[in-house]
Formats: sequence, structure tokens, C-alpha cells
Amino acid sequence: MTSHLDTPDAGVSADPDTAWQGDVRAGVRQVRDLDLLPLSPAERAAAQAAATRHKVRIPKAYLDLIDWSDPADPIRLQVIPSPEELAEQEGELDDPIADHPFSPVPRLTHRHADRVLLFATYQCAVYCRFCFRKESLTSIGRGFSREALEPAFAYIEAHPEIREVILTGGDPLSLPDKAL
Repeated sequence: MTSHLDTPDAGVSADPDTAWQGDVRAGVRQVRDLDLLPLSPAERAAAQAAATRHKVRIPKAYLDLIDWSDPADPIRLQVIPSPEELAEQEGELDDPIADHPFSPVPRLTHRHADRVLLFATYQCAVYCRFCFRKESLTSIGRGFSREALEPAFAYIEAHPEIREVILTGGDPLSLPDKAL
């Protein structure tokens, strides 16, 4: 069986400004793409179960770096969904870094007096399995509209003590230039 994953540089642009987008398109973007990877049937089933709860995206360049003969390959562990992601530990927090108490408006965290985190998107070019914002990544799609970000902009404008706005999310650089 051949697929977009089997074709060298399939969909990868020669333009360095957009090559990363083709690399993402040529990799794993959906749960069903896991069928195309050289996983054992048990590992494939476990990966698919985890990927149905938490997004999966693996650029082709990452896939090409994995030593598929080594189940403990570090890149493989970083990007291939695992059933351990579904196990809740005693004392595990829904908000492990305590963003919620410091979020006066949606898509903004104001933990320090002079700086804020602005969540421009929850999308990433690769979804790392250890991400502590995994639930947010799963619940929200692409970047946010200007209208959705307006309360955050208004909050920043109303607080002159804010001297630094850190774009975060996901990866803000995964957004189109116009959105940034």
C-alpha cells in the first residue's frame, strides 16, 4: 500500500518560506494516517485509541528521523500516541500549570505584573505527546478570529503596566502571515 507518507518529499515546497507546510501535509495529520506507519498491530491500536482523544500531527521530517526498529526511539516517543496518555494519575490536575486562575479573559494569561501570554492559536505543526496543554489543543481548531481575540486586546490596552505580550498557544508561527 502506498500513500503520501511513502512518497519522498511529497507535497514539500522548494520555497523555504512554505516548505514546512508541505512537510506537515506529507506527514501524519489524522488518526487514520497511523495505519500507514510501521507499527505492530498492538502499538497501532494503542496509538489510535490515544489519538482519538488527543490530536495527532507528525511532520514527514520527524517520521523520517524515527528508528522504527527501536520502540524506545526518543522521537518516536515524542510523537507517536501512547495509551499512557489516557491514564489519569491520582492527584493529576486539569490545569497542571495553573493558567485558569490567571486568565481574566479567554485566550490570555496574566501571571506576572508586566507581561501576559496571548494564545493566538492552539494549533501546532507537531503535537508532542507530553504537551501540558493537550486538552486545549484537542478542543480548539485553527487560530482565533480577531473578534475572538478582542477581549484579550482590550484587557492589554486597559493595563498599561503590561510591557510584554508573549504569543503562545500552540505555535503562533503555524498561523498564516496575515493572521499573525
